[in-house]
Amino acid sequence: MKVYIRSLINQFIPVPCLLCGVSTTFDCRICVPCQKNLPAFKLACHSCGLPVPSLDVHCCGQCLAKPSPISRTVCGFSYQFPVDKLIVQFKYHQQLGIGETLSHLLAFKIRQLYQGDSLPEQLIPVPMFPKRLASRGFNQAEIISKQLSKYLNIPVNNQSCKRVIDTKPQEGLNARQRQKNLQNAFKRINHVPPHVAIVDDVITTGATISALVETLSATDVTRIDVWSLARTPAN
Repeated sequence: MKVYIRSLINQFIPVPCLLCGVSTTFDCRICVPCQKNLPAFKLACHSCGLPVPSLDVHCCGQCLAKPSPISRTVCGFSYQFPVDKLIVQFKYHQQLGIGETLSHLLAFKIRQLYQGDSLPEQLIPVPMFPKRLASRGFNQAEIISKQLSKYLNIPVNNQSCKRVIDTKPQEGLNARQRQKNLQNAFKRINHVPPHVAIVDDVITTGATISALVETLSATDVTRIDVWSLARTPAN
């Protein structure tokens, strides 16, 4: 029934592409030509998500020198124009439909990359501190997780961890400051299965992800993947 309704919407109610304005679908409001022009890393390190030079290189030099407990990182796009502007609209201007569209495209990429590999048993959105959640009105990582859950049939666990410290915003902080800012910021409160994926909107230095990975690694989790809409290119 839902598929039929969406088909009717697509047929009778034109949905303009978010980038060029031509008619596109209700499910993905970025047309195919514009999708092909979105910035992305063609080949990426399995650990940190930054570019690698060839298909047979799974980890970048930095991750080889300092191994991470992260098994696989998948980022939909590079955090550059127009993806950066779209995510700002989603995150700070209540444009939830943009987040749903980018999540749809991320889910498609995950399906492609996980062929022959096992998908996580649960999705864990990066938690927000209650005061900040009340101020924004939604957790963008949870919105993304719910969309990925719908497309990939993986349950969302938003009760496994909580943010126990109201850290100051990460914007403007360097990598070391970000890491210090997030020390002991998260706490596990419920059971999680052996294989999970942490979900966030943007990975910048990876400090937030690392703090949450450390929290989960202290439990009986044996594999942690990371999924995000975008990854900031290395400086």
